[in-house]
Amino acid sequence: MSGRRPLKVLLRDERGAAAPMFALLIVVFLGIAGFTVDIGHVMWVQRQLQTAADAAALAGATDVVDNPSNAVTLAQSYSATTGGHNVFLGSTVTTSAVLKCLTSVTFPTCGSGVGPGSNAIRVTESTQVPMWFSQILGIRTMNVSAVATASAKGGNAPALDILVVLDTTASMNGADNNCSGGKTKIACAKYGIQELLNGLDPQRDQLGVMVFPGYKTQAQANSQSTCSPTTSGNAISKYAPYSAIAAPYYLVAPLDSSFKSGSGSKSLNTSSGVVIAAGGGSCGQSGGLQAIGGVQTDYGQAILAAETVLANDGNPNSQKVIVFLSDGDANAGASNVTGGLSSTNECQQAVAASQAAAAQGMWVYSVAYGASTQGNSSCSTDKSNLGTTVVAGYSTTVKGKGQSACWTLSQIASDSAKFYSDDAFGCVGTAGNDKDLDALFKSIAVSLTLPRLIPNNAT
Repeated sequence: MSGRRPLKVLLRDERGAAAPMFALLIVVFLGIAGFTVDIGHVMWVQRQLQTAADAAALAGATDVVDNPSNAVTLAQSYSATTGGHNVFLGSTVTTSAVLKCLTSVTFPTCGSGVGPGSNAIRVTESTQVPMWFSQILGIRTMNVSAVATASAKGGNAPALDILVVLDTTASMNGADNNCSGGKTKIACAKYGIQELLNGLDPQRDQLGVMVFPGYKTQAQANSQSTCSPTTSGNAISKYAPYSAIAAPYYLVAPLDSSFKSGSGSKSLNTSSGVVIAAGGGSCGQSGGLQAIGGVQTDYGQAILAAETVLANDGNPNSQKVIVFLSDGDANAGASNVTGGLSSTNECQQAVAASQAAAAQGMWVYSVAYGASTQGNSSCSTDKSNLGTTVVAGYSTTVKGKGQSACWTLSQIASDSAKFYSDDAFGCVGTAGNDKDLDALFKSIAVSLTLPRLIPNNAT
């Protein structure tokens, strides 16, 4: 018996059973650890997908109004799909982009024949994530997706102080049968201002109106934002170096935020001076701005006036914006100017004035309304290159001898994304072309604001 262990001892000996149990626990712990690693990877992929979906939606939203078909293409190009700008780790991602018409987006409105056909885009990104360790548990892949919805331009943006500088020479009384807002150029321009107002937020934005030529008294200028505007040619002043306290007076409606009752309002306040100036008051188109004429066109000093008002008035933290419109070239002869103002190189003077505004960080939009592309029949006062000059303390060099009205208006814009045209006489706007002036103003209103991400359940 000495060489044998008692049977009871052998039965009580459990040292051999610990090894398989330990091995089993190792497998379980490794599975849990592996599953944790896999879930971490899935969460990382989901974050990448969401980032790509957000970027794709915001990119597509920039074209939802002006070029809907390109909006989908643009969204795809910024997605995580192969060939997109947000591909990550060679993942195979499926992307869908769908245009939406959402009633919760107050600007731009859409549907029922009002505004564009859509005002938002929804992007969905999806992929299958392979599991590394979880295959031990029978989990080979996991489906992951991300959704982002962005409204078209018209969302959050910097607060804006805007001055519309409008041509009211006699030629603006001419007919325009392409315009949905009226049958004369001045009526179309006034409706265009209303379209611009509709796209602004009165809680943050302000808009005022200037005209050229200016008036002999401020009271005569102010009448253009009432239901009893002066229509006398005797009220029109010759062009002179700009001074806020002397004629000509260009400002007819100061910066104002009373044009709508609130951010969500879809109608204009008919008692607001700037709305009345735009023909949207209770007196309609019979009130507000009139194309009286009286002198020929010279718009350089009006641009300087807008620059001065924006620099000194309004909200200090707002983005300052000039929206300039003319249907012709600067061609006022010597008999139309006074006070030592030069009547030569008037087109180039206007370009220098706009460059001075842009140098101060202002955005300058320019709208060519029937502008000629012929250098030999427009900008007739530009006999030499202006060269280096100082405008409002800003030194600039402008060489536009022999250039056209279309060239002038394109150069007045502070960059190519801010030059619009009604495409008359082959004058092509680098930011947009439309024979309907109202549509151009809608495009400007949209461009002044930014796309924004909104809840995916928005309706």
